This record gives sequence, C-alpha cells and structure tokens, in this order.
Amino acid sequence: GRAFRALEQYRQAFDDFDKAIELDPENSRAYVNRGTVYKNLDQFDRAIEALDTAVEVDSEDAQAYIERGICYGMSKNFARALEDFDKVIELDPNNAEAYFRRGTTYGNLEEYELALADFDKVIELDPNNAKAYLWRGMTYDDLEEYELAIADFDKAIELDPKYTNAYFNRGFDYFILNRYERALQDFDAALKLDPNDGMSYFQRGMVYGALGQYERAIKDFSAAIKIDPQVSESYRYRGIAYSILEQDKRAIKDFDAFIRHNPRHAVAYFNRAICWQRLGNEARAQADFAKAKQLGSK
Repeated sequence: GRAFRALEQYRQAFDDFDKAIELDPENSRAYVNRGTVYKNLDQFDRAIEALDTAVEVDSEDAQAYIERGICYGMSKNFARALEDFDKVIELDPNNAEAYFRRGTTYGNLEEYELALADFDKVIELDPNNAKAYLWRGMTYDDLEEYELAIADFDKAIELDPKYTNAYFNRGFDYFILNRYERALQDFDAALKLDPNDGMSYFQRGMVYGALGQYERAIKDFSAAIKIDPQVSESYRYRGIAYSILEQDKRAIKDFDAFIRHNPRHAVAYFNRAICWQRLGNEARAQADFAKAKQLGSK
C-alpha cells in the first residue's frame, strides 16, 4: 500500500490498506496510512476520521497524531493541530518533526517567538535539517529581522545547495535591504533550479525595476504572467514599467487586467489616468483621477 501511495496510485493503496485492516482491525498503522492517502488527496475530513480510528486503536501512535495535526492545520483548525503536536511531544520529547510542525502552526497563528523556540529545538535535535533553518529564517522575516533570516537561509543552502525556496527567500530579503545585485544572484539561482517558478520571475522583475532596467523587468513580469496569469500583481508592475517607458497603450491594458481583479485599488486608477492623459484622452483620465480620489479618501 505504501508503495502504491508513493506512486500516487491511490485506488490500489486504499485496496491494500483496507485488506490490512480486514486482516487485523487493531493495526493502527493501516489506519494511519489510509488517512495519509486521504490527506494527499486533500480530503482532510476523511483523513481525520481515519486517523481518529488509529488513535483509538493505539493512543500512543505518535505518527497518527502528527498526520492528524497536519490535517487540522490544513483545515485551518490550528488549536486542534497544536493539541496533536503537543501530544506527540508528550509521548516523545525528542520528536523533531513534532516540534517542526508545531513551529509552523505557531507561525500561522502569528505566535512568532513560540515558533522560533520550536525551530530552535528542531535544529538542536537535527542540526542538518535544512527545512528547519528555512522556516526559522521565514519567521525572522515575519519579525523583520532580515540579517538573522539571511544567516538561516545561508545555512539552509549550505546544507542543501539545491534548495530553491532558500534562494528565493534570501533573494527577497536582499531586495528589501536594497542589496539588489545579491538579490539578482539568488533569483537567478532559484530560476536555474526551477525555470517554472513564476514568483522568482516576478521578484527578479521587481529588482530590475528598482535598478531602472525596465525592459528586463517587463520580460520577467511577462514570464511570470505566462506561468500564472492569475497573479494580478505581475500585470500591475508590468503596467508601471510600460508607463515609465511611455508605452501607454500597453500600460493601460495591464492596468485594466489588474483592476479587474482589484477594483478598489486607488493607485492603479491613478496610474492609468496618467497614461490616458499622455494619450490625450482627458475624459478617461479625469474619470480615473476621480475614481482614485474616491477610493483614496476612504
């Protein structure tokens, strides 16, 4: 069953786990495995039901609590998730995964100091855990402790030189700190590892925009839009770049696309008004200026 699950052949996996339960109804691990398949299918209620049974069969099955806690977290029931991760730590005070999962849950609850304490514990128990350094770094980001975050992303990359998310997050911090060349290096590295990472194209476009390299910014925003046309910010910032280059018709098309998704964004109307004004369409310009003023006054 686990082999079928790893291959994402879930129907066969269910058949095997059902057979295991039929042969041994007290086999808690079969229920855990069944719940994990439901979790992988994003059927969290059914997963929790299976994991409830696992816990009833074996109240000390740490993995059952971990999997159920993950499902509660994915369902935004963070209080119940914390209860399950607390239980695992009670059963096994050296369970690094339980501390990690509890840390991510505290992060979702914006309890950042508690999250840091848990990620510290993960790193104490497992010093080579690149994911723990990544998440501690992201927690430092939430606290605007960017240098501490960068140090953790450095360590994550040292441990795993192909860790795309670590390059992305470090690049984002360098961007915030106006260290644009370092940011470009990291977004380049992220895109080399994952050429379909739309967010890296978007953020690299932001860096090029900050450097005044608007043609390059437009190219990256266009790549981000091709990968994920639903990310409206890509249209907004590509529109701004077109506007700076006075390619006003193209800018207006992008502001139109952005406004369709964000109809109460005052600055977008203002930016579009500037373009209409340069094109000599004073009526549309004034309508957008009025809309921007109306929204901006609220």
